[in-house]
Amino acid sequence: MNETDGYRVSENSYVISLLHMHKPKEARQTVDHNTSTSAVDTPSASSNMASMQRWAGRVALVTGASAGIGEAIAKMLADSGMKVVACARRMEKLEALSKDRPLIRPYKCDVGVESEVKAMFDWIEAQPDLGRVDACVANAGLSIGNCGLMEG
Repeated sequence: MNETDGYRVSENSYVISLLHMHKPKEARQTVDHNTSTSAVDTPSASSNMASMQRWAGRVALVTGASAGIGEAIAKMLADSGMKVVACARRMEKLEALSKDRPLIRPYKCDVGVESEVKAMFDWIEAQPDLGRVDACVANAGLSIGNCGLMEG
């Protein structure tokens, strides 16, 4: 395991580097010295998918998966062959997300409620086709009190 593959969280779990998913080893930076600009020469999307083959069949948990970045990550991981537990508070959005992607398993969970988080992990462990979390994308936002972003 090296830093381009992911980060070890525990004996059997890794956090996948999103940079690794988007920019494979073959990607290289080229500089046009005549115009003083740089461009990235990136191989096709198929090579990105090939770099994710080692994660096919593994289980990813994506929090905040009902919209935005979490939704995009859940789609990308499922399209790469990972089983994805997509969690968020809006179940109708999660169900729409999983409609055309059988590898996405929706789960309603508010990550700000500890009992719901524990129940979600218990549910994952009880599913014969899941059983564990190999990678976690902690994307859900959590606000404490009425404090704004710039206030602390």
